[in-house]
Order: sequence, then C-alpha cells, then structure tokens
Amino acid sequence: MSCNKEESDSWWVNPFCFWWSFSIKYFIPWALYLLMMWGLKSDITLDAKGKGYGGYHYCWQLLGFLIPLIGLLCFLIPLFCCTKAETYQKGIDSDSEETGKI
Repeated sequence: MSCNKEESDSWWVNPFCFWWSFSIKYFIPWALYLLMMWGLKSDITLDAKGKGYGGYHYCWQLLGFLIPLIGLLCFLIPLFCCTKAETYQKGIDSDSEETGKI
C-alpha cells in the first residue's frame, strides 16, 4: 500500500522483498522445526520418577488428546452428513437465469 506504481520504488522495497522471500523459504521452516523438536524432546524426556510430559497423570494426558480430537470430529462429521441437495429460489441464486449472469 505504501508503494505507488506511478512513482519509482522506494529504497527499501528490494531489500524487503529479498528478506521476506528468504525468511519464508529458509528461516521460518528451520525455526519451526527446531521449536517442534525442542518441544518433542521435553515431552519424551523422562523425569526422576520415570514419567514424561511434565509428570502429569495419564488421565490428564488422555484428556489433552481427546479434546482436540472431539473438536476435529465436530468439524468433520457434519461435513460428510449432508443427505439432500440444497434447493435454490429463483432470483436469489447468483447463477440463475433471472439475474442475467451466467
């Protein structure tokens, strides 16, 4: 928005485009990979009692797994449960012949 095509490019446009493309392609994937691996390492490392995941009881771990799974199922089940096609009223559908659009 700050660049007008009528005017010449500002001095910062080319360095910004380079930095943005470099970050998206090379920096962000490695940063996300390292963060995920550090989180995985802290999750699977056992403490002095031989428990992982911060020593939480297994019921809390199961609950932490089930809640996102229930949310995913609440999204996916209605997605595949449509039993009849929608009916369109004349003049309301943007593709109808009365509106003149094809």
